[in-house]
Amino acid sequence: MIDIEFLRNNHVAGLEFMDFQNTTFVEELTRACESAIHNGEMIDEPAEMMAVIEKYTGLKNITLELTDWGNLAVDAGFINPYNVFNIKGIELYYKRSQSTFGRWFANNKGQILRGTIDTRTGKVGGDYTDLPFTLYLNRNLTSVFNQKALDKLGGDMASAIAQTILHEIGHIIGGLLMVHQEVFDNLLMQSAIHFLSKSEHKETRVAIINTVRQELDNKAKANDALTGQLAENNVPEEYVMYFSKMREGRNTRRALSLGVSEMNSEVIADAYVIRMGGSVKFLAGMASLYVQARKVARISNVIVTFGLICALAMNSVFTAGGNIVMGTAWLITMSMIQYSMALLPGTYNTPYRRLLNIQQELIARLKNDDSPPAVKRQLIQDLDKARAIVESEKPLLEDTAFQRALLWIFNGSDAKYINIEHHTQMIANHDVNVVAAKISSL
Repeated sequence: MIDIEFLRNNHVAGLEFMDFQNTTFVEELTRACESAIHNGEMIDEPAEMMAVIEKYTGLKNITLELTDWGNLAVDAGFINPYNVFNIKGIELYYKRSQSTFGRWFANNKGQILRGTIDTRTGKVGGDYTDLPFTLYLNRNLTSVFNQKALDKLGGDMASAIAQTILHEIGHIIGGLLMVHQEVFDNLLMQSAIHFLSKSEHKETRVAIINTVRQELDNKAKANDALTGQLAENNVPEEYVMYFSKMREGRNTRRALSLGVSEMNSEVIADAYVIRMGGSVKFLAGMASLYVQARKVARISNVIVTFGLICALAMNSVFTAGGNIVMGTAWLITMSMIQYSMALLPGTYNTPYRRLLNIQQELIARLKNDDSPPAVKRQLIQDLDKARAIVESEKPLLEDTAFQRALLWIFNGSDAKYINIEHHTQMIANHDVNVVAAKISSL
């Protein structure tokens, strides 16, 4: 049976290892971006932006590269495999020496990577500050964000670009958090097994096992009988299995608190934006990004359809009317396929469900924010706007038998678990929390 402890209203919800911050970071980053934007284009590489990022994150070796393609990206693939190519097997495309860590070790031969992460502030220290990253940004911002949609949803270009840059930073910080935790877990387990194998007394081994269990998962319930049996057997392989179970339980609970089955880097990056002070304008920016993507897809479909009709006409395959009918059928078919694909969760989840998750992170912020009443009232107003934005992007066939059938076709037995994961976050951070906050503010 799944433990539902993660649904309880703890002081820190969702990312248990990252506290909510105030909005100062986002406000300063927005001002830095605003000074470099002219007529919807990033005309300069704002040095002030890098200074703000370093001030609040500790990262001081980020290079900004303005491009004429894509939208935004960061080369954090080896830290977070879901980035760059959005696949887990990125090591198949790059050598280890080309990874973020590989480049650091190449420049710091013979040194040990020593880094720290302050989970109260989201700021890194030590050698983590010098890790090299490149942030890619399409200078033509109106090709990334739909300006009309931004205006309609109450957003603005500077806020949209600032908070999506923060999303990319979230890939870096989230990746470092995962790597940091993984190294800590393995060093702890390795040291524990070393001391357990050297210990001559069962009582000492029991004490070590209990201490490590608390370090790996402080919410795991003690099982005296099992602990005693492990200490009695004193088999290293059994210790590894037991400690691994503790670690997996902790990671699963953390993931479930965000409404997913595992810590997908996109989920962490979106949550990081809100944890670091992101606002409803992040939702407006993401929604306008999806509007722009659909606009480009429609234009591409029309161009391809026109080309198909011309090709059929040149080869006299059908009559003129037949060519138009075939072209129209192609356009309708491709449009239906694209619409259906938008109902399937991938690396980024479905567009609607991703926006819904961001809205629910804002609700989590409301539940855990100790800000003054005036700030809370503003957050309540922002959540009303967030709900409107999310509803504007809700597909007609969302959460219907058609979508469930698609999930079953493409995901098999995992379809049920995908829906469970989706609704987990909705339970943990429901609109009823906003209503409760409104009542308490009266």
